[in-house]
Amino acid sequence: MHYSAQEGQSTLSIQEVLTERNPAPGSENALREVVLRRLLADHIDDVLWICDSQGLSFVYLSPAFERVCGISVNELYENPLLWNEMVHPEDRAEQKKYFSDLVAYGKDFECTYRIVRADGEIRWLTDRGFLLEDDCGSFSVLGGITRDVTAEREQEAELERSNHELMQFAYVASHDLKAPMNGIVNVLNWVEEDLENNDYGNLKGNLSLIKSRAKRMVNLLEDLLHYSRLGSGVSNLDRIEVKKEIFDTFSIVRMGDSFSLELLFDDYVVYGPHTLFDLVFRNLLSNAIKHHDKPCGKISVSCMEKNDSLEFAISDDGPGIEPKYHEKIFGMLQKLDSRDKIDGSGMGLALVTRVIEMHGGYLRVESDPSVRRGTTFRFSWPKKWEKQ
Repeated sequence: MHYSAQEGQSTLSIQEVLTERNPAPGSENALREVVLRRLLADHIDDVLWICDSQGLSFVYLSPAFERVCGISVNELYENPLLWNEMVHPEDRAEQKKYFSDLVAYGKDFECTYRIVRADGEIRWLTDRGFLLEDDCGSFSVLGGITRDVTAEREQEAELERSNHELMQFAYVASHDLKAPMNGIVNVLNWVEEDLENNDYGNLKGNLSLIKSRAKRMVNLLEDLLHYSRLGSGVSNLDRIEVKKEIFDTFSIVRMGDSFSLELLFDDYVVYGPHTLFDLVFRNLLSNAIKHHDKPCGKISVSCMEKNDSLEFAISDDGPGIEPKYHEKIFGMLQKLDSRDKIDGSGMGLALVTRVIEMHGGYLRVESDPSVRRGTTFRFSWPKKWEKQ
């Protein structure tokens, strides 16, 4: 293989181009360096690398290396083993095998792996390696092209998540929406039979059951629509007085005076989407009431500052949630109680989770009925959302 600076100029062999990495100014080697840099490297985003035939030292690294990998080319020139240390520990063995086969057998490879930059950032790279020889086969080096595919990987992960959600929505359409409709049809059949027999004793109860199942369908459709709209970005930031908003939300979801709310913190003001703040607290406070096993109970909310966020903890004195269900409850359409026993679509915590994930926060449950009663949901909320 040969490289030519321009048509009409002499052709330079690989051996000539790679003889020196730092040619003296004005020498023919300086021209060779210019040819290599301008034709192969300076104007592309991928990393071009060339090392000796044994893979022990780098002969050339293109300027893109520093941007992608976060260290200077001189650091790798001086310590080639630094590259192995940068490869993610879980990917190191596979990447090393591909490179070893290139050194030993001249076998071209293409592999994708992760590196851990000095700043801790993890990036995905796709690496292509191959053997370069001159026309006579008397001189050879190893070369390759490395591309940063982190963005593509993130897009693939997002697409996979979206596909998974689409499958869940399909399940809803085929099962969860069908179930209450079938229930309504069954109850209507009972009503029809009772009317034919002039039996009106169960009519009121059956009509109430029809109403409750129709309401569940409406709630489910509304929650699914709300869920599908989340993640589209936040354009407006509202001024939210935390204590006032929590009390206002609780006044809507509480059942008479049977449940009490205590706020165990000084007041804060945050800036973000009011509707999402309300959604989170409305669902968590409502769950604490709906899933309580007694007609009355106590709910407390604590809050503390953590850097640019607030950490909330909503605690109740209900029956608690067994640890084996801690992961399940955050899924779409998940309810631990029977459909008719507890009003709701099973979407509440899925909605809350998605809102929290929109700002990169966390949500976790703390509960173990074998130790003590009660459940605590702990989550973060930014002091100021970023507009998207």
